[in-house]
Amino acid sequence: MITVSNLHKHFGKVKAVNGIDFEVNKGEIVGFLGPNGAGKTTTMRLITSFLTPTKGKVTINGKSPKLARSIIGYLPEENPLYPKMTPLEYLHFIGKMHKLSAQDLHKQSRAVIAKCGLGEVINRPIETLSRGYRQRVGLAATLIHHPQVIIMDEPTSGLDPNQQDEIKNLIKLLAKDKAVLFSTHILSEAESICQRALIIHRGRIVAKADVNKMKKGQLEKLFKQKTKDEKPKK
Repeated sequence: MITVSNLHKHFGKVKAVNGIDFEVNKGEIVGFLGPNGAGKTTTMRLITSFLTPTKGKVTINGKSPKLARSIIGYLPEENPLYPKMTPLEYLHFIGKMHKLSAQDLHKQSRAVIAKCGLGEVINRPIETLSRGYRQRVGLAATLIHHPQVIIMDEPTSGLDPNQQDEIKNLIKLLAKDKAVLFSTHILSEAESICQRALIIHRGRIVAKADVNKMKKGQLEKLFKQKTKDEKPKK
């Protein structure tokens, strides 16, 4: 569903993304791994059409990201919420932005509220919610228009272990009929929920791993090996 071909993004002399290729298929959860500054967020912004490539191409179901926006759900690292709204008000706002009919909006709101476990807080101002619940609101908004492709940038960042487990379980549920790409710094997280992992370093894909065929700890070993910067020779 997602095809990335020879993708480049330069900011002046900085090559944030430097010729990468990969695919994410329906029913797959693919982890996007790399150190800070490796190019993960830039790549996700290119896939979701928030940035335009310097070179190369992204297609979603054969279409450009701009033409495929209606089937993409994107949860950025900085979860964009309106704190004065309640989760229900925010979901209705996002649904209307996606031009859902009143009937679809009602149906989808109920579905994502249940899926994301928001029933107890649905009428409380978002500013009063814990970080974990705010992340659930962001996920619900990502899903409100029933997207076929889900892109999530560090969805468990800053959450406690229980909250991380809740989000991981949600991600697993999502992949049954969708293509899911998510970035994370937590390698054990990628091991537990991904079928495949892509390791990016200095704007390049340096390894592609079949996580299902790896023993526990092998992904961390591979990550450290492929992202280790050699010390300059004296």
